[in-house]
Amino acid sequence: MIGRFYAVTGAASGIGQAIVVRLAELGAAGISISDVNSAGLEATKALCTGFKTRTISQKVDVSRYDQVEQWIQYTIDEFGRLDGAANVAGIAGGSGNTTCATMKDSDWNAMIGINLTGVMHCMRAQIPHLPNPGGAIVNVSSTSGLRGLPHNAAYASSKFGVIGLTESAAGEFGSKGIRINALLP
Repeated sequence: MIGRFYAVTGAASGIGQAIVVRLAELGAAGISISDVNSAGLEATKALCTGFKTRTISQKVDVSRYDQVEQWIQYTIDEFGRLDGAANVAGIAGGSGNTTCATMKDSDWNAMIGINLTGVMHCMRAQIPHLPNPGGAIVNVSSTSGLRGLPHNAAYASSKFGVIGLTESAAGEFGSKGIRINALLP
């Protein structure tokens, strides 16, 4: 971790915020953080002020590739390189009744767009900048990615997808020395 540069999505709270603080504690040279919650990003940056880590932030909706690509380019412009990433951004829930028969298209599309397509957008923007060998990506899935649960079809589907996407990318880039793994909290 010491002297390395990282990008973390979903950094305004929860697991993403905890990853950022831990990277700072371990001596990361720089961490580029993103989320849709600007106030949360500022709170995360404040938690890192006691460390020697340079922390930069940008509001990003990971379901929009243009925003992800711009954020990663900003990261490269500021740090000169990217050594690793944690793709944590995600949502759960929905509005109203979320059975397969009654789920709204907007709930399905939002869940898949952020939780699955967002991870793909991040990896597509990050991988070309990672050192090979030596680069690393961690994508956050869920134990719901191993089993479907009632009233959680969109969430479980998105998290199953993250596991498949991660395994595919690991197969594509592992031989180049880039480690890509999924975490299932």
